[in-house]
Amino acid sequence: VRVGGSLGIKLGADDHNEEHNRVMYGLGCGWRGVNTTNCDIDGMKGLGGKGLYIISSTFVDSVRTVLALYGTPEKDRPKSWVGAAGDGTSYIYVSPSPDKLQMMDSDPNLAFIQQSFDGDLVQGLKMVVGLLQGETKQILSTALNENQTLFSVHVVVVICLFYFLLFRRTVQLGFAEVLRARDFCIKMPIYILETTDVEIFLDFYRTDEDRENNEKDQEEMQMQEANGGGGNPALQSLALGQSLGIFKMPAATA
Repeated sequence: VRVGGSLGIKLGADDHNEEHNRVMYGLGCGWRGVNTTNCDIDGMKGLGGKGLYIISSTFVDSVRTVLALYGTPEKDRPKSWVGAAGDGTSYIYVSPSPDKLQMMDSDPNLAFIQQSFDGDLVQGLKMVVGLLQGETKQILSTALNENQTLFSVHVVVVICLFYFLLFRRTVQLGFAEVLRARDFCIKMPIYILETTDVEIFLDFYRTDEDRENNEKDQEEMQMQEANGGGGNPALQSLALGQSLGIFKMPAATA
């Protein structure tokens, strides 16, 4: 994945992850421990402590060398050959060859390949995988936070549009209709209506407070009538409507 090759990968951890580059190309062997100073590899003098990339490249070269020296010739391999078939523990009896065992101990490439499966190569690759998985979690977490932020902005925009374009517009239209209704009522000849009709008309525009005040006024009017006073009820209702801001008296003409 790092090199790309037939997969066509041109950009990867080399360009985006400093921790990956430190493990792959930096000096030391952090996969052995934080405070480890001894990075020597048995049988491969000078290989340790130069980064995981050198170790992995040496491993690939060693495998190719061993296959060329001791493996089945490529022309004799079947087309489906991909290595040793089956599980080594499935054999009933294994007879070791002394000369082959001695060769594995004496050949540094074979020794390096054997120890790589639980040594620096595997430990280093596990460390790199852990770094890339951590980066993946960070990317997903960032994407989730950005998605939540985007959704929050969307909700705010929808609420603002609803409030300013729909709610406020509707309220403004309602106020405009109220003004039109008042203008219509102002132009109506209320003074020619009967007292009962005027009261019904005015009651539509009264608030609870206005009704309480009107009841008090009615009581005062009844008291005045009882004392021999009083006045024109229609004119009194008209005066009340004028005090409520519903009517405007026409200007006096010469």
